[in-house]
Amino acid sequence: MLVAIAEVGNGTVVVRRDLIQCLQAQGYRVCRIGQVTRSDEIHPDYERLQVEYVGVPLERTNVHPLRELKGIAEVRRVLKKNEVQGVIIYGVRMFPSMVTAAKLAGVKRVLCVVNGTGRLFRMRGLKGFFVRFVSFPMLWLAFLLSDHIFFQNEDDLKLVRSKGLLWKREYTIVHGSGVNLEHF
Repeated sequence: MLVAIAEVGNGTVVVRRDLIQCLQAQGYRVCRIGQVTRSDEIHPDYERLQVEYVGVPLERTNVHPLRELKGIAEVRRVLKKNEVQGVIIYGVRMFPSMVTAAKLAGVKRVLCVVNGTGRLFRMRGLKGFFVRFVSFPMLWLAFLLSDHIFFQNEDDLKLVRSKGLLWKREYTIVHGSGVNLEHF
């Protein structure tokens, strides 16, 4: 079974090594989904870890609805083509597109990891209002459609709840990703 780890970033560093190895030890094949990049920029450890890197056309700061829909369609195609059975999504920016695409592709298990609330919650002025006006309903839907949500700190959970974005009870606080002290 193929499990995808999805996060904003271009694969120039391996940041989920222990998670990858844990999943592989349980018999899962792992791929990483991130922003499209040149292949020579992808960290060589992905190959050593036998993790396929799949670039998708999602932009970190995109607020254009048509480009977002095109990105969702492309991610859906990639997930379906690779027969991904589970996806672990890191980062608020990735949730709406990845959860929607995963559900449309028939992915069986979709997990979201809130590892910070990002710029979306801090933007001020008219632009901040507009971006939240468009993003919050999409984020609400992503949380609703996901199978489980992991918050890495209680403050983010409280903030997401205070904005009315969390209606379901399938969430857990995990207190960070952790750091492998033997490796670092």
